[in-house]
Amino acid sequence: PRGAIGLQGPGLQLVALELAPNMHLLFVIRVGVRYSEAMEHVLLRANRHLANLTREVSRQSAELEAARSRFEVLAEQRERFIAMLAHDVRGALNNISLSVDVILGAGESIPTELLSTALGRISRSSTRITQLVDKVLESARAETGRMILAAAPVSMREVAQGAIETYDMIATTVGVRLELVDQLGDAVVSGDRVRLGQIASNLVENAIRYSPRGGTVTVELSGTPQTVRLTVRDQGPGIPAERRERIFERFVQGPGTSGSLGLGLYVTHQLVKLHGGRILVEDVAPNGAALVVELPRVG
Repeated sequence: PRGAIGLQGPGLQLVALELAPNMHLLFVIRVGVRYSEAMEHVLLRANRHLANLTREVSRQSAELEAARSRFEVLAEQRERFIAMLAHDVRGALNNISLSVDVILGAGESIPTELLSTALGRISRSSTRITQLVDKVLESARAETGRMILAAAPVSMREVAQGAIETYDMIATTVGVRLELVDQLGDAVVSGDRVRLGQIASNLVENAIRYSPRGGTVTVELSGTPQTVRLTVRDQGPGIPAERRERIFERFVQGPGTSGSLGLGLYVTHQLVKLHGGRILVEDVAPNGAALVVELPRVG
């Protein structure tokens, strides 16, 4: 029974005081008859106070557990961000290294157009690294530790073209052609221009990695009045059905790949979610795979 219960005898009273569910303190007190009712009221008030204290302790314990869970989530988010940063910086440095190799390999006879293209790619990659470092500083200043998106209207055609320009030289080196198919015109989404560029670039880089020499990677923009679909389609071996859910997990690599941290699609998945979108896998006949990003359209 809840509360303080008195079993009264001649000059004695047995009192059961509830300390917690299924836990009671039993004691016998000697009282006069005239004090019995007053004593019972005192014990009831004490019991109510004790019950309030017990509830407060339980509440504070729940708050501590919630704080611990939030700390674990924060630590995981910070770990994810560091992994994203390392992957993106490495990709930008690879672009710079390849462009420098092209310039040095051609020597003084390098065509002006090729030199301009290589230098432009170096400039874009250097800018990308600078922007990523800025993101690290912003994240360090943020109490939540979450990645901050600088939301603004962004042209998805410019995003797609930027990804193609960034990886055009790499694709040419491995014998892969890049093409852009725009069915929407100048479709606009609300998002972080740098992060949207990372999404498109990661998908293009992934498609090049799996494409055979002589293959084509198609970057297509389509959708509805409410949604923009960015589809990157390759002519590689495709993605088995049983692996489609796992390809967006961290450190998961495709069959036959090397030199990859297995972070590209994981990073892409996280960034798409931050923009309120989703990413999925579609089949390509007769072979290949298509990764589709759907984002809310504005304007």
